[in-house]
Amino acid sequence: GTRVKTGAVLGSGALTKAGATYEPGTYVGSRGNECVQLKKAGANASEPKETSYARAFARRREATYTVLPEWFHIAWSTASICWACIVTKLPLVSGLMLAHLCFSEDWQSHSVASALLVPSAFIVLMYPVALSIVLCMDIGS
Repeated sequence: GTRVKTGAVLGSGALTKAGATYEPGTYVGSRGNECVQLKKAGANASEPKETSYARAFARRREATYTVLPEWFHIAWSTASICWACIVTKLPLVSGLMLAHLCFSEDWQSHSVASALLVPSAFIVLMYPVALSIVLCMDIGS
């Protein structure tokens, strides 16, 4: 099988060749059915060292800074996805609700053109509102 020695990093899209040995360094992509070495490891790359990032999660209580627990990251990610879904649908839903208010629930007395143009205009006008919400959230965080 393929051997990946200590200090070898296989990056994005790295395809290994059967029976090959990868020395310490950084490998990515594929050329001729084998990954390409981008960078050779230095002379002191024989023993891997624990990075500060790894220490933050492995020994969180010893860190001199606050490391949020994994459950918080899961909750934050889930909330962000839910918020993105809401903001994505905001122009359509709010535009149709405004058109409904504009017509006072009496769609039958209006022409087909106005029944199509008014909701479309409200929907188009709500996109800048959604954009401003996204920018406020992005800049504010």
